[in-house]
Amino acid sequence: SVDAIGEVTTHSANATVGTIVMATSPSTPAAANVVPGKTDHKFLAVDFTASGEDSILSSVVVNLYQSNIATKTAAAAGDFVNVKLWDGATQLGSTISSPTTTATFSINLVLTKDVVKTLSVTADVPSTTVSGSLWTSDIGSMAIDTDIYATGVYSGAVVTDPSSDADGTNQTALAETLTVSFLTPTSTTHMINAANAELAKVVLTAGTAGDVRVSSILFTAGYETGSLATDATLTYNTLTDTYVGSMKLYDGATQVGTVLSAFTDSGTLTTGQFSGLSVTVPKGTQKVLTLNGNVLVGSSAGLDVGIADLTATATDVVGTGLSSNT
Repeated sequence: SVDAIGEVTTHSANATVGTIVMATSPSTPAAANVVPGKTDHKFLAVDFTASGEDSILSSVVVNLYQSNIATKTAAAAGDFVNVKLWDGATQLGSTISSPTTTATFSINLVLTKDVVKTLSVTADVPSTTVSGSLWTSDIGSMAIDTDIYATGVYSGAVVTDPSSDADGTNQTALAETLTVSFLTPTSTTHMINAANAELAKVVLTAGTAGDVRVSSILFTAGYETGSLATDATLTYNTLTDTYVGSMKLYDGATQVGTVLSAFTDSGTLTTGQFSGLSVTVPKGTQKVLTLNGNVLVGSSAGLDVGIADLTATATDVVGTGLSSNT
C-alpha cells in the first residue's frame, strides 16, 4: 500500500502457520461390552480444532489395538474388519476392509479456524473375537495417531502434528448368553380330564450383551422318585406319553408355537418339542414361559416335566443372539 507521503509499506496476513489441536471427543463411547459380529461399532470420536487459519486435513492414521487402551498391544490381521472414518453421517475416504496394525485414510477435509470438527471411527467386530481367540482379554481399542497430514489454506505450509494421540475407550467382546431354569416346582393336583392344566414354568434369562431369540424348546417328562427341586432327576416311564395331550406353550397370556398333541416316547425318553418359536428375550431380562396341557390319564398318576440338559443350546433349548446371529 502507499501512504500519504508516498512511502511503500507491506503487510503479512499470515506471519505464522496455523495449528491443529486434536483431542478425544466427549462423544467417544464409554467403555462397554460389544457383541461379536456387530457391524459398524463406534470405537472412537476425536475433536479437531484449527487455529491461526483454516486447514485442509488430508491424512488420518488410526492405531488399532487388540488390548486395553493403556497397554496398546498392536492389532493383527483379522482383529478388526471394515474400519471406517466418519464426519457425522458422512463417510470419509475408503473402507479399510482388512487392516492389521493401523488404518490410514486419505481425505480432503477443510477445518474451519476455531470451529470444532468431530470425526468418529467404526469397525465390524469379528464373530470369533471372544474367548481370547483374537483380542487379548477380549478387549479391543483404537486411537488416532499424531501422524496426521494437514496444510494451511492461506499459508500453504504443512501443519505441525499434534502433540499426542487421541485415545478411545476399552470395548470388551461379550457374546450373548441364555440361561434356562424352572420356577421352584410345587406338587399340584389336577382333576382327570382337566383342560389346559399348568405343567411347568420355564425361565429364560438373557445376559447383558444382547437380545436372544429362542426358536426351539425340548421338554422331557417322567416321574421324580426323590425331590425334583434338589436332585432334578426324571425317571423314564413308558406310560408318560399317555398322561397329557394338546400341550400349549404360553408367553404370559399369548400362546407361542403350535399345539403338541402328546409327548413322544422314544423307548428311553419321553419328550415334547416346540419348534418354530420366535420368542425374543431382551438383554438383561427374564421371560417366563408356561407349559399347559389337557389331563388324559384316567386314574391317579404322577408326572414331572423338565428339560434334560439346560445347557444343551444346540438341541434342548435353541437360542440365537440377534446381534451376532450365533
